[in-house]
Amino acid sequence: MSFNNYQHHKIFRLDFKDIESLIDYYQVINGKIVSRIYQVDYNNEPEKDIYLPWLFYLSFKDFDYFLEIEGDIDGQHLRVNLYETSELEDRLARNNFPGELDLWQVYEVNREEKLGQLLGRKIDSMDFGIDQEIFQFDQVNLVRKEYISFIRIYCEDITLTIFEGSATGLEVTDGGNNKMKFSKSVEKYGTN
Repeated sequence: MSFNNYQHHKIFRLDFKDIESLIDYYQVINGKIVSRIYQVDYNNEPEKDIYLPWLFYLSFKDFDYFLEIEGDIDGQHLRVNLYETSELEDRLARNNFPGELDLWQVYEVNREEKLGQLLGRKIDSMDFGIDQEIFQFDQVNLVRKEYISFIRIYCEDITLTIFEGSATGLEVTDGGNNKMKFSKSVEKYGTN
């Protein structure tokens, strides 16, 4: 499948037959250099509140698309989307309410933050954890759904994993093989 055929495809819910082609689609990010990262979090002092950011936007040098990673959907899964860079300013504006108490705003991530370690670095590859759910009725499999449980980014000498942090937003951890709360039904797919 071509890159253009998958623009704006949501990976929150997939058909199993599409997983491999979607992973191929995300291979376009391999080799790209992360130029800016934004996160959406509550106003005031986000590092002191109990909620984690629920949206990350990663833009890339000399690439016409940005990556949107969204959490806080159902407490367990992510949405991962690739959009044209021309849409980034609009998405940032729609999530930015700096003067409104108890709302949220966009923060630019700096190098001192864990996610900020990606700034200026080339992405070597990514892994996606796909959580499979099979629904049964009278012991017959009816529906099989796939959801993204985590995205792991390999970048030169660092590895960051982004996942839903206990229904409070997106959490970032460094290290490639951290033990997390994912069930045995999670299968890992990579873009390398």
